[in-house]
Amino acid sequence: MTPPPAADTSVSVKDINVKAKSAVKNNTVKVKNIAAVLKKEITKAEKEQGGRIKDLSVEITFDTGKAKNWKNLHLEMDKQAVNLLVKKNVKEWKVNGGNVNLTFDSKALKELKKEMNTAVVIKMKQADK
Repeated sequence: MTPPPAADTSVSVKDINVKAKSAVKNNTVKVKNIAAVLKKEITKAEKEQGGRIKDLSVEITFDTGKAKNWKNLHLEMDKQAVNLLVKKNVKEWKVNGGNVNLTFDSKALKELKKEMNTAVVIKMKQADK
């Protein structure tokens, strides 16, 4: 006789908001070292929920206010960050930098993981006004 499948003890969590540090130099905003911040916040959410979480949406924010006239944005996604997001079955990863917003769904994150060998740098240039 086969025992019944174990009940899913995962808890739905709506959003985790993560604040990343940004550096500004020569009108370029750079955001790096995302993996450590993500790991800390996801681990914290898991502890608060007593274990596994599901339906996780992660939003990372950073401040571009220090660079009043910023022209470029470089967001560095290291392999550890992407692996963590995929491992934790994140359904959506949002990047919010004020007037810059990107969203990656779970399918995009899995594809990114499959294709990347090292860090991926997303470079954006502010549109002319």
